[in-house]
Amino acid sequence: MATPRRDFLRRFYVSRTHEATYGTAETLTHVMDPDLGSGLLGIRTSVQDDSDVCSGREFPQRQFIMDNELRPVRLSFPVTPANVGMIFGHALQSGTVGAAGSAYQHEYTPSVVNAVVNGWTIQEQMAAIINNSSDRLHTGVYISSCGVTANRTGHARIFANVMGIGKNTAAAAVTES
Repeated sequence: MATPRRDFLRRFYVSRTHEATYGTAETLTHVMDPDLGSGLLGIRTSVQDDSDVCSGREFPQRQFIMDNELRPVRLSFPVTPANVGMIFGHALQSGTVGAAGSAYQHEYTPSVVNAVVNGWTIQEQMAAIINNSSDRLHTGVYISSCGVTANRTGHARIFANVMGIGKNTAAAAVTES
């Protein structure tokens, strides 16, 4: 049986609850260890320029930064009760993600259709051997799609395609208990 490759150089600290105000950080409560193939959370800047204006010049003369956004990225994790509860709870926009009766039973209450997207706080933490100044706390993250993959010879994986508003700050030190 194939062994999944875990990314030992980084981990995600995530909030169990949704952001009370979209884009405002919530308390980080859980650790999620990604697979090696998971993408990096990165910011993409939207730029408007004057390239469509007839100016007689070959290249744009002015550029304006419009906004930042978290570029779409696919994150993959091993299937565990905590990871399933976290991913599906945030994808379904449920109010909280938690146990209902026992640690392995989750209860979801989907939000109202066409409601405002509930934000998720994620901190991407790199290993100490890498430059820790690259650690970022991302707010206003949401799951655009998710699912579970499995095959006959491997381990089941849960994935989430995440996007966001691009609001991030330097990561605070995290102490695991």
